[in-house]
Amino acid sequence: MNVFGRVAKGVFGRPSGYAQQEDESVVEGLLHQISEGRHAEDRRDAMAQLRDLLQDSSSAQLSMGTMGIPVMLSVLQEDRDDIELVKGALEVLYLSMAMPDTAAAGKAGEQQPECSPPPALINADLYCRAPDNVLLLLGLLRDGPEGIDDLYVRYTALQAMGALLAACPDKFQACVLSSPLGVVALMDLLSSPMEVLRNEALVLLVGLCSGCVEIAGIVAFEGGFEKLLGICKAEGGPSGGGVVLQDATELMNNLLRGNLANQRLFRYNITRFNNLHAFYTPWLHTLWCT
Repeated sequence: MNVFGRVAKGVFGRPSGYAQQEDESVVEGLLHQISEGRHAEDRRDAMAQLRDLLQDSSSAQLSMGTMGIPVMLSVLQEDRDDIELVKGALEVLYLSMAMPDTAAAGKAGEQQPECSPPPALINADLYCRAPDNVLLLLGLLRDGPEGIDDLYVRYTALQAMGALLAACPDKFQACVLSSPLGVVALMDLLSSPMEVLRNEALVLLVGLCSGCVEIAGIVAFEGGFEKLLGICKAEGGPSGGGVVLQDATELMNNLLRGNLANQRLFRYNITRFNNLHAFYTPWLHTLWCT
């Protein structure tokens, strides 16, 4: 590029069509390096560059799609010994499927056609077309050979699933239901000593149980009420008033609202919940009257 071209690019920015073509070419090159690179350090560097590019460019996000998702899935399946590469793959997946906020989109200055869905929505839809893709993320949370016992890996996997839930909730819920053990893995995290994992799993379960009787039933029968009341107690009870306490009570609400099976289970076990009176809320009053 000549001097005038560099100045023009700095002053006026890149034409949108040119920018998209350039980002697509860069994304393709980085994906090739990640999948075909011979040296681990080169693959990690390419993953880091791709992550940084996705943070700044919606056209790069759009370019990920059918090219990038299979490469990231391959890393999660075949490169588990390289924790740094796995972390990078999860970050890339999250950034590919996370819906941007209005302020960030406006600051980036990149405009999509009015009738075109956001790239994150397209990528999330592609990812959820195969339930095994979602089960792969859930598997990372489990103990044993299927999972990866690393705080950041599990946290970023939860973030990626949160992005999927926000973008295509019905499809994501259907994928999770294809293997109830996935819900069990999330439930196990509610007892995790790592509060950041517990809190992220709690938020994800709130969304998963919203309007989905089947997932709500699995959560309840896996000891959901006991674990949630334990969290409420640990967070200071009704006087605590923190975000975690609100999330826990919202999840209990989602488990009970309009779910007769869960209400019966709750009634059956009521004598075990010694601190129930401390969490009396309108949905409990409704429960007594049904």
